[in-house]
Amino acid sequence: MDFKDYKGVWVFIEQKDGVVASVSLELLGAGRKLADKRGVELAGILIGENVKQLTKTVFEYGADTVYVYDQPIFKHYRTETYMKALLECADKYKPEIILYGATSTGKDLA
Repeated sequence: MDFKDYKGVWVFIEQKDGVVASVSLELLGAGRKLADKRGVELAGILIGENVKQLTKTVFEYGADTVYVYDQPIFKHYRTETYMKALLECADKYKPEIILYGATSTGKDLA
């Protein structure tokens, strides 16, 4: 494993019923500062059903990129399905840092 391939700061965008959790918006602000300090991109990872429209909010709060997994299987949070999506994306794009909210969902997924 070569860690020089890993770049960028990600924020897991927690949402419920099509509403982005305020903790995720706060983390985007913190992530923006961290990404700027490190000279890397800030990305959000958004998982759910019918969530594509939420990317606008994620961009408005500072993300350079948003990775979206929008499928019926993600309608309700389940550790295994969300974890597989996040790991697939992380394996492909290799972030160096992923921030999660200190919520029950964020802690479980982290």
